[in-house]
Parts: sequence; C-alpha cells; structure tokens
Amino acid sequence: PLSKNISTRTLESGDKIRSNGTDQKVSEVMRSFGIKGLMKEVWPMMVLDDEIIWLPGIRKSDAALDFHKDAYYVVGSSKRIIHI
Repeated sequence: PLSKNISTRTLESGDKIRSNGTDQKVSEVMRSFGIKGLMKEVWPMMVLDDEIIWLPGIRKSDAALDFHKDAYYVVGSSKRIIHI
C-alpha cells in the first residue's frame, strides 16, 4: 500500500532530492534555478514520508516520476495520492 503521508515544508539544512539516480543538495538545485536568499527560505517542497519528492516549478524526484509511470499522481492541495 502507498503511504499517504504527504506534507509541505520549507528547506532544512542538509536536504537532498533524488533525481536521475543521484542525491542532489536541494540548496544547490535551487541556486542553479536562480532561487536565492529569502526565496530559498520560503520555497515550498512536497515531502512523502521523509523524502522530498517535488520542488514546485523546479524539479520532481525519481519517486515522483515513478508515480506518473504507475498512473499515480500527487495532489498537493488535498495532500492525497489518487490512483487514476
């Protein structure tokens, strides 16, 4: 069964996102997309259990892409996973 523990939060020290099979520091990903200073501190992230799965407007993790492949979609506004 899929976890339904989806939440949003902001950047914390040491956060990483798994993309293309490697872990990348979230702060470095944000910097490469021009997200700096105060914006970096308030930018929302979607978290499934303890794993960052989506930086809206920037990047989805490998886990989030797997949802799409399996016809599962993360619905951020309702914090639910819906099977289509």
